[in-house]
Amino acid sequence: MQVTQVSLSSDRKVTQCCRRQTHKDSPAVSNTYGLPAGDSCPDKTPFCESCYADSAAKYPTVHSLLWRNFDAHLAAGDDVDAHYALLDSAYQKYRQQFDRLLKAGRVTVDDDIFRLLWSGDLYSDAFTAAWVRLIGNNIQTQFWVYTRSFDRAPQFHGLTNVAVYLSVDSDNLDWAAIVLATHSWLHAAFCADTQADAAALAAELGRTAAPCPENIGRIPLVMHQSGRRTQTVAIGEDGKGACAVCRLCVDGVRDVAFAIKGR
Repeated sequence: MQVTQVSLSSDRKVTQCCRRQTHKDSPAVSNTYGLPAGDSCPDKTPFCESCYADSAAKYPTVHSLLWRNFDAHLAAGDDVDAHYALLDSAYQKYRQQFDRLLKAGRVTVDDDIFRLLWSGDLYSDAFTAAWVRLIGNNIQTQFWVYTRSFDRAPQFHGLTNVAVYLSVDSDNLDWAAIVLATHSWLHAAFCADTQADAAALAAELGRTAAPCPENIGRIPLVMHQSGRRTQTVAIGEDGKGACAVCRLCVDGVRDVAFAIKGR
């Protein structure tokens, strides 16, 4: 079966290996996948008007990539096998990149991480089921996802190599309370204007959330491979995305808080 070409995305914050260059940092691994924000988000809320992914999609190349992916999945309809073929073709590209760097000693086996949907969401049951299958078939990789499709998040139950976060704001707080009470293995990412507002949302559900260290400026976007936040990455040297070093969300350590204003 010929598979329509879909594409991975590069993100300095989540990549395991990022080469420091004079004018920009260049990810050596593309380890995330996206769809158009909003159009693929059936449970978006008013808070989503501030979505960072919308800003990135203003770039023509990014917009084209996201819509090419989405069009391919829309054509797959309710065919889980077709969705899986698309996602697996993208994942295999990641696998090739990662294994090449692993062989070269630029990453380790512990760096094998993949974020699904840096932009967009779990827009259908078939699309979600395909991700569940892909994650289950690749247990060597640690996956993580944030979603407002609360009804679909439970489909990931039983998988040991994925951390699933409900993206919670003031508009879907009541719904989140029900889902989190029913599925205690899920995590919450509380989203608000400020960290104080995000902490207040968590408190309403009787939970506490750790501020994203990069969001509040505690660690840089690209860190030294050593993990030391004060050690700079030299030109021509490999760095590591903040998420790949922190791993609070990657490994599902605890609930997290994100704020538009950082602090």
